[in-house]
Amino acid sequence: LTASVEGYDMYSETFEMSTEPKEIMVSFKEVRLDESVAVVHKHTFGKCEGVLRATLTHVIYETDHKDAFDVPWAGLERFEVDYIEKNLNIKVRGGKNYNFTSQSGNPDELFVFHQKVTEAREKLKALN
Repeated sequence: LTASVEGYDMYSETFEMSTEPKEIMVSFKEVRLDESVAVVHKHTFGKCEGVLRATLTHVIYETDHKDAFDVPWAGLERFEVDYIEKNLNIKVRGGKNYNFTSQSGNPDELFVFHQKVTEAREKLKALN
């Protein structure tokens, strides 16, 4: 038996069929995404600091600088992390390329952010 509801993890259970009635209870886990990481956006000359946030529908860069953005996931060409280079790269479709590092300088924060975002988005994609 496999059951799914949009926005929730799929439920699957295998059981033996018989002529006797069987009662089955299903509970779903909602797929959620509200991750954030404090980042530094590296410019050609200089930098700005802010917070990179991810929801199921958008990636958002919050900063006082003019580089702030709120883009739906479909509006991105690239969302990649390079642990060795301590860099998270986001390329807006037909637009700007952003390179972020963590404010602490620890690449683990970028890696975990990227991993959680990717896992949640893959779960949601599997449901559609």
